[in-house]
Formats: sequence, C-alpha cells, structure tokens
Amino acid sequence: MSRALLLTLLPMAALAAPVTYELDPAKTELLAFTQPSGLFKGASHSHVLEARQVTGKLVYDAEKVGSSSVTVSFPVDALVNDDPAMRKREGMTSMLNEADRKSVAGSLRSEGQLNRKRWPQISFDSTAVASTGEGKLEVTGRLGIHGVKKEFKLPVTF
Repeated sequence: MSRALLLTLLPMAALAAPVTYELDPAKTELLAFTQPSGLFKGASHSHVLEARQVTGKLVYDAEKVGSSSVTVSFPVDALVNDDPAMRKREGMTSMLNEADRKSVAGSLRSEGQLNRKRWPQISFDSTAVASTGEGKLEVTGRLGIHGVKKEFKLPVTF
C-alpha cells in the first residue's frame, strides 16, 4: 500500500519542481515603445523597437512564484526600429519612410545613445517575480543599457 502511495506522489512532486524555459530567439518577441515628450513632442515620432536574437531563460516555480527568475539579453545591433508591419500591428498610424528609419537606427546605435561599439549588449536580470494571472508575471529587475543598470518592472507572458 505504501508503495502505491509513493508512486502516486512522485509524479506530483515532479510537477511542483521549478521548470526552466530557454528563450527561443525565433519565437521570442520583445518590444519597446517610445513616446515623444516635452516642449517639442509634436516635432518627433513615436517608435517601436523590436529586439531580435533574444537569448535568456525563465525559471518558473508555480509553487513559489517569488523564487522564479528571468534573464534576457540581446545585441544592440539586433534592434529593429519602426518596421512598417510592426507599427501597423501595434496601431501606430503614421509610418516612417525608409530613409527616416535608417536615420533613427543610426542614431540609436551611435556613441551618443546606445554606443554599440562600447556596450554591444542590452540585458535584464530579475530581482523579484510576482504572478498577475495565468501565464502572466510582473518581473522586477535590473535593465542594463549603455553601461547603466536601472530597476524596471516588466510584464511577461508565457
């Protein structure tokens, strides 16, 4: 009798263990949106940036969500700005022409902004994880851009 109970509980114990998800760059979508502000906001554009070649992992513990973790990184050169299909999908009505897109891309990667030559990677490492619903998390962590790390809260869907 005790063997049957043990065999029944073993699969349940395995389900309760943390699960590690490796991010698949081909299936991972990471977007950032910018909104102009300040006195001259009418003279600027909103932008959508898509990070490609994203690597990292999510360690998810359904029993102890707070002990879960997320790490993400991608090369600055893998940022794609203002793809027309992405802008349309995200409800951005104005489109940038190809020359403007290239100009924005050059500015983003320049020494005065992301400085891809000195800091070629952007990274995020979680410091706290909280559940916000089925398959949804709010992840607090340190975002590393341009050699500076700042704390951010990010929504994660998996």
